[in-house]
Amino acid sequence: METKASTDLNLSKRIPVLIHKWIGLFNPNAKIQIVENIVQITQSLPNYVVRYECCMCLTAILKSKEKLDLNYAAISEILVPVVIELLGLFKNPQAIWNLIELLKLLFTCAQYSLNTDNITAQMQSQNIQALTKVYDASLLPALVDMFKTVIASFPFGTVLTSVFIICIEFIDFHFSVKLIPLFLYVIFKAKSTQPCFIKSLVVPCERV
Repeated sequence: METKASTDLNLSKRIPVLIHKWIGLFNPNAKIQIVENIVQITQSLPNYVVRYECCMCLTAILKSKEKLDLNYAAISEILVPVVIELLGLFKNPQAIWNLIELLKLLFTCAQYSLNTDNITAQMQSQNIQALTKVYDASLLPALVDMFKTVIASFPFGTVLTSVFIICIEFIDFHFSVKLIPLFLYVIFKAKSTQPCFIKSLVVPCERV
């Protein structure tokens, strides 16, 4: 016999799926309310499946590029750690790809308004480190775009040594022609503020 708790959980799983499916029918004010609820739910609910489905709702809203009166920097500061935590709970490449896509959208929407220390700390997390060593060719383009988006979300000249190092470790681990654009992008962004960092890129440079 199904208990009330299990019934509530099943219902909570279905609601974000239904909202995601019909998101185009909601007006801007309703979407703002949905985003605010998503921020609360993803922080409070322990069930990672529900949190993932809430994230997919948010992805659908952000991809619409509709102008909403939202504090994207504050939302990103809260949700980036949540999404990175979820990355460590899924093994399915499609689910991981979807979460990477949400990270890119959050960084893009909050461009130039993110807290450098907070984001660079998150990019050094264990889950991101593990993700850079995933043997799945289908995820490489998404990861390249994510790293480029993270770097581009800060004003030119921002010191992002830890992010650059992760990018170079990722490139060195998976080295292929597909990753050369990311390598060159890191060089371009780092050269004006961190010439010493550029000199440290001996192994990747030799492999180019």
